[in-house]
Amino acid sequence: LNTVRGQQAKNFVEEELEGLKHIVIRTVKDPEKYGRYLADIFYLKNSADPDLIAAEGKYLNQILLDRGMAKIYCQKLIPEKK
Repeated sequence: LNTVRGQQAKNFVEEELEGLKHIVIRTVKDPEKYGRYLADIFYLKNSADPDLIAAEGKYLNQILLDRGMAKIYCQKLIPEKK
């Protein structure tokens, strides 16, 4: 967040989620190799129903990608040799 783009993304997320009473966060049980939990975030204004939010809500991750505020990180997994 110490870059202009990072600050823009932070401000956008704060504005998008401001005033929402409910969001849906999907994540995996364990953190990735650097100890971070990766999550998918869904929201829908004026809804408290988690099933409806997950099914019909906005997908924050995709919005950030579409606006150039996030990038997809792919790491090719190479099996360990024994």
